[in-house]
Amino acid sequence: MSTNGYINLFPGISENDRWNFRIINIVREIGLLPTIALTALLCCISCPLSFILDGYECQGSTYSLSAPNQRSCILGRAEISETGPLAKCPTTLRSLCKHKGNSSFNNPCIAALHTAWTCFRIYGRPFIGWQTDWAPGLCADCKPGLGLEYESRRIRLWMRLPVTLGLDGSWEELEKAEVEAF
Repeated sequence: MSTNGYINLFPGISENDRWNFRIINIVREIGLLPTIALTALLCCISCPLSFILDGYECQGSTYSLSAPNQRSCILGRAEISETGPLAKCPTTLRSLCKHKGNSSFNNPCIAALHTAWTCFRIYGRPFIGWQTDWAPGLCADCKPGLGLEYESRRIRLWMRLPVTLGLDGSWEELEKAEVEAF
């Protein structure tokens, strides 16, 4: 657990740079584009916005992200914010419920999806796969298809993540550009 209640999802390379800003800047500078997408995602999930924008001080040193890395992290935060498409992934599935007219917690599907939403937000895992413990709470009409639809939406979000973070191209295009650069 990091400071201020944020979960640091990736270990610090340096004791002084607990958010790995130096590593993120170096990775972008040398052109490891798929790695940038992942590190920017982890940073935007786990790092306070004020640190992304203004940097931070630790043990007498100042750490800050480069402008392109700030942009990627800000775009990522917008994507995973409560109103962003990524954060809506589990909760938008309630629109698929056969009983969608009943939006109360008396509806078993809404209660089960609330559990999914809690896992999704609290644990900072926006690409969490369908959890088998979510299905028992679903109604019989929804149980067969809801997990598949969730996975389909999750995969679509993952595939567009590089573009969402302001990088040019798909995962395959980033990997190809990285290979060509070296």
